[in-house]
Amino acid sequence: MRVLGPSTDIPDMELVARTLEGDREAFTGLVTRHGPVIYRVAYRVLGHRAAAEDVVQETFTRAFRGLGRYRGEHGDSSFRSWLCRIAVNQALSAARRELLSEEPVLPDTADGAQPAEEACLRRDVQEAMGRLPPHLRATLGLRVYGDLSYLEMAEALNCPVGTVMSRLAAARKAMRRYLADWLSDGTRE
Repeated sequence: MRVLGPSTDIPDMELVARTLEGDREAFTGLVTRHGPVIYRVAYRVLGHRAAAEDVVQETFTRAFRGLGRYRGEHGDSSFRSWLCRIAVNQALSAARRELLSEEPVLPDTADGAQPAEEACLRRDVQEAMGRLPPHLRATLGLRVYGDLSYLEMAEALNCPVGTVMSRLAAARKAMRRYLADWLSDGTRE
């Protein structure tokens, strides 16, 4: 049976079962369905495309290798949380390596295809995200770009829900501080 992509009605757990039975197309369906979320989360943690793409590839490689150990008691959202946990761990490891490297990779910048003010705002938001410590970037990225619930974020980050909430509050407070110019009058000094 062919898997048609993210719009298919086949639940994640069935695709996992099919993958474990040797159906590689089933795993392709999981990658197609969850790849965009994993990329957005990795990109927001790292701030550049190449590193995010590497994290996506490593996330799905590790997921494929570890699929037999995945328990899956909580259905599709749990599978997404499991993938996000792998992605966050990979992105945080990449961020640590970058911090230790002598030549850190700079965040991607806007390509100029947007109106100047919007491009400037996007760049400032990206720079502000880049200034957050990696654990706050990961938490904010999961919430905003991964659209995960607090419980799913706690599963992905392997921490209590209260910790997720306090990290989100700290990340939002820092972002407000970093973006104070935009929030006050929409212009930059």
